[in-house]
Amino acid sequence: MPPRPQPKVHQLLLKTHKLTIALAGVTPNTTISQVKKEALEALRADVSEDLLISISPSPSNLLKLESHNDFNLCRQDKEKGKPTGTYTVLDPGRQLREHGLASWETLFIQFINPETRAALPVTVTLPAIDDDEESVAEPPPPVTPAATDKGKGKRRAEFSDEES
Repeated sequence: MPPRPQPKVHQLLLKTHKLTIALAGVTPNTTISQVKKEALEALRADVSEDLLISISPSPSNLLKLESHNDFNLCRQDKEKGKPTGTYTVLDPGRQLREHGLASWETLFIQFINPETRAALPVTVTLPAIDDDEESVAEPPPPVTPAATDKGKGKRRAEFSDEES
């Protein structure tokens, strides 16, 4: 079977904490630096303010995203298809195809501490696969044994001797 052709466009998901940024229509020759600039635009949106406050290293030192150099994009390391819990920082000068990213790849945002310029750990909360936990359905009412205990064979109509 011939190898699969590379996709013409990528749909990237960038995750951090409980936030997911979806980038659609990204071409394979786009550099990681360009993807970081798009992510920076999304992180500067009003909906991200609470996130930046909550992930700041300290209340006195709020995390400020002034440029795309204030965070890294990482790929989750996998062994035999299972995540290992470690992340590899993607080189901003390389293209998506050079990193071998798949069409629906999920990347992770690693913020940089503004004081020390050290990378903060990648923190992400993945949603539960089974969303039924939140809306627990009531179990069906119990079935009476008389209605189901008819035995085998042809079903007969039930008649009552009582007159109405």
